[in-house]
Amino acid sequence: MITEKRIKLNKADLFKSALEITQAFSEMLKMWREEEPRKDRGEKLFYCPVCSYVSAKTYYHLKRYGKPKCPTCGVEMAEFDAQRWKELRQRLADEALQATPRAVEALLKAAEVHGFLDGAEAVVEYGHVLRIVPDHTPNELRYDASTRRLEAFYYYYDLPQHVESLKALIKAAWQLGLGVLLRIYPNHKTMPLPYDNLPIGRDMYGHIEIKMTAEELRGFARGYGGL
Repeated sequence: MITEKRIKLNKADLFKSALEITQAFSEMLKMWREEEPRKDRGEKLFYCPVCSYVSAKTYYHLKRYGKPKCPTCGVEMAEFDAQRWKELRQRLADEALQATPRAVEALLKAAEVHGFLDGAEAVVEYGHVLRIVPDHTPNELRYDASTRRLEAFYYYYDLPQHVESLKALIKAAWQLGLGVLLRIYPNHKTMPLPYDNLPIGRDMYGHIEIKMTAEELRGFARGYGGL
């Protein structure tokens, strides 16, 4: 079973923190790569052909609601094919293992710009998600290996360093060849976004949402002559 792991950030030695986080996340990714899906009797397995997420549904649920959609990607999930799923999961995990040191460095740099307090921590969860929690607010910076993107949630977006940290995260995603998913709670947004013409939408909870694949982000960056 894949478990959660928490690592306290060391403000005086971010290099040491980066090594600890990279090691912990790499270990979790290897477990995630070898994970075996489970289902109970009377259930059928489905998987997301984009992020490899697996879901077990009862036949009653399928008859009533049809095939499930991936809660992360929003695409219709495919009937489980062990070989295809395994190849996808291994490819995602192997790509993430190569990218992890640079992704960790990018998240820590963005967290440093954001400003983090004593007690700030990195959280590895689900085997494929790394979260940096910089302070006592719900603000978070993330790397999701399954979706191949850097992510951020700003409950508070009301300080100049929040703008700069968001800019640093978008630039890092572009440099790493990753996508981005950014959400900002609108009631606490008083600062401008770091770039004009960002593709702004709303998620199901009304948060401001900026979502781009790696290819879309490259196209956006070309419009700026680089970020």
